[in-house]
Amino acid sequence: MIDKNLFKKTINYFLFGSFTIIIALAWNNAFTSLIQTYLPNKEHNVVGQFTYALLLTFIFILIASLFFDKNSFESCITR
Repeated sequence: MIDKNLFKKTINYFLFGSFTIIIALAWNNAFTSLIQTYLPNKEHNVVGQFTYALLLTFIFILIASLFFDKNSFESCITR
């Protein structure tokens, strides 16, 4: 049959993932509005969005490097 503990963990992972996506979309919307407010020119808007994307990428890499060890990254790459 189905292991109840495994089922609960799976549901928790799905809930955590879905809330993470919702929160990420909310922050994306907020930052996009911020960029459009302070950089209304279309040329600056593109630069602002790329700066935002690079900043988020850098922050993600920093946070991921704190939570995961090097071996877990290597195992994902070599699969």
